[in-house]
Amino acid sequence: MIYDPEEQVEMDFKALLAELGSATGIDFSGVKPSRAREGFGFMAVPLHTYLKSNPGIADAVKSLRPRGLIKSIDLVNGFLNIDIDNYAYAELVINSILSAGSKYGWSPRCGGSKVVIEHTSANPIHQLHTGHGRNMIIGDTLSRLHRFCGSEVSTRFYVDDCGPQVMYMALGYQSAKGLINERIERGTKPDKVLGAVYSITYAIGEIQRLSTAEKTVEGDEEKRKLIAERDEWVGILAKWSSEDEELVNALASSLGGVNVTEEVGRWVREYERGNPEIRGKVREGIERIFDGFKSTLSSFGVSFDAFDWESEIALDTGLAKALVDRIAAAGADYVERLGGAVTVDVERYAKDHNLMNSLSLPKFLPKAMLTRSDGSTLYLTRDLAYAVWCLDSCRPSRIIRVIGSEQTHPQAQLRVLLHMMGYDAGRIMHYSYEMVNMPGAKMSSRRGRIVSMDDLLEEAEERVWKIVKDRLGKEEAGKVVKAVAVGAIRFSFLSISPLKVLEFNWDKLLDLKQNSGPFIQYSYVRASSILEKAGYPTITSVAAPKSLSEEEVKLISDLGGLPRALAEVSSNLRLENLVDYVNRMATDFNVFYEKNPVINAEPELRDFRLALVTAFRIALGNMMNIMGIPIIEHM
Repeated sequence: MIYDPEEQVEMDFKALLAELGSATGIDFSGVKPSRAREGFGFMAVPLHTYLKSNPGIADAVKSLRPRGLIKSIDLVNGFLNIDIDNYAYAELVINSILSAGSKYGWSPRCGGSKVVIEHTSANPIHQLHTGHGRNMIIGDTLSRLHRFCGSEVSTRFYVDDCGPQVMYMALGYQSAKGLINERIERGTKPDKVLGAVYSITYAIGEIQRLSTAEKTVEGDEEKRKLIAERDEWVGILAKWSSEDEELVNALASSLGGVNVTEEVGRWVREYERGNPEIRGKVREGIERIFDGFKSTLSSFGVSFDAFDWESEIALDTGLAKALVDRIAAAGADYVERLGGAVTVDVERYAKDHNLMNSLSLPKFLPKAMLTRSDGSTLYLTRDLAYAVWCLDSCRPSRIIRVIGSEQTHPQAQLRVLLHMMGYDAGRIMHYSYEMVNMPGAKMSSRRGRIVSMDDLLEEAEERVWKIVKDRLGKEEAGKVVKAVAVGAIRFSFLSISPLKVLEFNWDKLLDLKQNSGPFIQYSYVRASSILEKAGYPTITSVAAPKSLSEEEVKLISDLGGLPRALAEVSSNLRLENLVDYVNRMATDFNVFYEKNPVINAEPELRDFRLALVTAFRIALGNMMNIMGIPIIEHM
């Protein structure tokens, strides 16, 4: 089976270069052919450096004869260009796709390994917001890509169940559990109501804290600052009261006699110690949140192989504290102690061991603090324990951690600390991404201001409904609406480099004519419609017609280059490049569709074009599955 049609062209080209090498006495084995610029053939190699010292190459090129898929050879401006036999290549590409079916796009270049992909990993305190959504969609697509390429993939959600944020949510939940559970039983999404609980509980705690501080502070300016800050939180609580007075009153009444900040601190300490009562109360709230999370994840076609709890891995095993001792012994010259606090000069260690480039470290690295003065561990220490646990327990060749760019320094510190302990830190990749900018929205989870993925999907569905409601029956429209909305959001979140802020735009998101999830789905539907009209013919092989249109040649070129493009993405993990390629493939199909009749073509052309449409539909469907864009037959 031919997995990569373009590689067959490259093999013929390399044989040609070997022949040229024999004629000139020059070794061209290090020269790599690549796609030629439009108008200069199919493939090319630069020979500038060779031509300067070996002018006889030009004469030797003239004596070369076409071979295999190569139709013509030309030397232009220092480039050796080849063009191909489009008819033979068309047969090769289409027959390769028909033969490979759902596996088309894979090639040996993709490789295959054991990979752990940790993504989403949102704090269980409220609904998944758009930032989590970008993480989720990137991580899920990376997982789908690696699985398609033959890797053994383990997808993991790191549950951050320690720390004060979770305790605010859990304390609030336990303080008004009856009301909250009643809301959930009536159909309110649990992570939505508990997100409100978290924000309200935090506001109550801040009002208490600032009111107490105001009474003891000296100086008018400081007092004014505290009053202004307290008034802001009073305003936030008032806003919540206007939206849900019953919930605010229930929490305020229950927490009125509790020093919320001190109680949260106590819960943090007791939870870390493994106090069964506090563990049970906190876990109950987290499990409720995860009921909501899993519903959202499922809506976008995302699932996990494991949910790893921070407390179980880093604290209950004693691993986090054991690693502090291990680092203190391994990197004694770089460790500083002040009371119970332990810090590590990771930048000095990295520079002394020439790690700045090899571990892709930022120019500046702050010292890594591993324990507080009371000896308790910090998030970095527990995160380090999780990384060590993953390396030792899962034994992957690579761990990809999809984490926001604001964590660049902690993730760099983590890799240095791993190296200090003797681990191959290069096996851990921080797949960084920037925020999602929603026009007119300023997010703050503590203040109760987020744009949730649930709300985003709901609005997308409402907008899609307006587009399709008159085209389809009610039952079919309902199925299509959800699929198109999910496809639109996933495509949008993947289409921009993760290193850039994603500027959300509804018009681009739902553009049926170009560069969008619905456009990709519409292209698939168009191909399905043609095949449906033809009775979905069984096609196992094809012969090229006597002539090919420009649009056919271009589409075949796209299809033939797909395995190579996918292999490149599997290597550099630039998902936006896959999106670009698929969009170009869909664009070229639509141009072909508009200019070349299929059903009404002459018999020879009709059979060939039906085979081409079938091949396109297979290839596009495979890529849609990787990107998580739902496949639909009607739209």
